[in-house]
Amino acid sequence: MRKIMSIFIIALLSISLVACGSGKSGENVAKVNGKFITAQDFEKNLALTKKGYEGLYGEEIWTKDAGDGKTFNELIKEQVLETMISVEVLYQEAQKQGVKVDESEVDKALKEFKDSVAASADMKTFLEKSKIDDEFIKNQLRKELTVSGLEESFKAELKLTDADLEDYFEKNKENYRNQQVRASHILIKTVDDSMNPLSEDKIKEQEKLANEVLQKAKAGDDFAELAKTYSQDEGSAKNGGDLNFFGKGVMVPEFEEAAFKLEKGQISELVKSQFGYHIIKVTDKIDEIPEFEKLKDSIKSEMEQSKYNQFATELNEKAKIEKLLKDETKK
Repeated sequence: MRKIMSIFIIALLSISLVACGSGKSGENVAKVNGKFITAQDFEKNLALTKKGYEGLYGEEIWTKDAGDGKTFNELIKEQVLETMISVEVLYQEAQKQGVKVDESEVDKALKEFKDSVAASADMKTFLEKSKIDDEFIKNQLRKELTVSGLEESFKAELKLTDADLEDYFEKNKENYRNQQVRASHILIKTVDDSMNPLSEDKIKEQEKLANEVLQKAKAGDDFAELAKTYSQDEGSAKNGGDLNFFGKGVMVPEFEEAAFKLEKGQISELVKSQFGYHIIKVTDKIDEIPEFEKLKDSIKSEMEQSKYNQFATELNEKAKIEKLLKDETKK
C-alpha cells in the first residue's frame, strides 16, 4: 500500500492540479483571473492529499498541533487551496503560450496510474467513495503535463552559458563546500531496545564501563577490537565501530558536534546522547569545494529551477485572485 500511495502522490499531487470552470460563486472556493476553482474539485484534491498523509502518518494526524494555533487538518486545507491557485495561474500561462500536450501522453500517464492502483482494493474503494473517476484523473494529468511543458519551455529558453554558470559558482562557492567525517564509535547504552531508560543503578554501571573502555582506547588499545568487544551498537560493532563518511545533519546533535570537532586520529571523551555513552574516533575528514567542472550540470539545474520558481512567483503576484467561501476550507 505504501508503494502504491507513493506512486499515486507523485503522479497527481506533486503539482496538485485542478479543473476549473464556470459556476455560481457558492459552488467555488476561488477565482483566478476570472476562472473558478470549484468546491467539488477542491474536495477531491483535499481527499487525495489527506489520503497520502494518512498512508504515511496515520489518521490521528489531523487533530495534532501544526503550529501557529492550527491543527494539521486546517493547515493542509489551506495549503491545498494555495497550491491549486498557484497551479491554475501556471496552467493559464501555459495555455497563453500555446503549450500543447499530445493525448497519447495523457492516455499513457492514465494507464500507468491505473496499473499502480489496480493491486490495492483499499485504493479502489477510496477513489469510488470520493467520486474520483477516470475523467477527473485524466484532466489532472493533462494539466500536470501542460504545466510541465511550460517549465521545460521556460528553462530551454534561458540558454545559460558556461560564463553564467561559473559566475554563479564563484558567488556561491561556500554553498558547495563538502564537509564530511569518517568516524568509528563504541556505544554503551543507557536505554533498552524500546528506548526506555535503564534503571539508575544500571546507568551508573554503564557509565563506569564506558569510562573503562575509554581509558583502554586512550591508552592505545586497538579501537576496532574494542568496538567489537564492548560496543552495544550491533550494526557498527561487527565492523569495528565504523560508521563510514557522514555529513552534517545526519547524526544526533551531540554526536555530530563532537565528531566534527575532532581531528583525524583523535578520540573523544565520553559523549552522552539519547542512546547512551559514545566514544568516537575520527578516522578521516573531508573539507573541500569541488571544482567547477564537476558541479557545472548541477549548477545549471539549480539556476534553471531558481529562475523558473521566480517566474512562477511573479505570475502569482500579478494574477487577480479571489478566495471564496473561506469558511469552507476550515471545516
